[in-house]
Amino acid sequence: MAMKQPESHNCPRFDKCSAPLCPLDVDWRMRAHLPEDRICFYLSESVKPGASTRIIAELFEPALRMTTSNNLPRVIKRKLAVSALTTSRIEAGRRVGRSNQGVDTRKRRVEGV
Repeated sequence: MAMKQPESHNCPRFDKCSAPLCPLDVDWRMRAHLPEDRICFYLSESVKPGASTRIIAELFEPALRMTTSNNLPRVIKRKLAVSALTTSRIEAGRRVGRSNQGVDTRKRRVEGV
């Protein structure tokens, strides 16, 4: 049985988010995104190496589907390409002792280490 898609208001950052496109919104393809608009935090984190070990599956999987969609606006694809080259804000937060909602806090064994 397929897992039900969470809704945008279930995102831990929903109340403070200003991104017009949310990976948790099943109708995101019908929304507009302007070049100056912000990108969803979890969407930008999902393109970084090791993201699946940092973000809970309920947020990571829809973000991953969105990043691989042919319908994703080109401006977002460019922003995500830049984001993929930067360090994770989740990891940076962990280094200074912050905890983030929606972050997978379980210890996972990293292969090859």
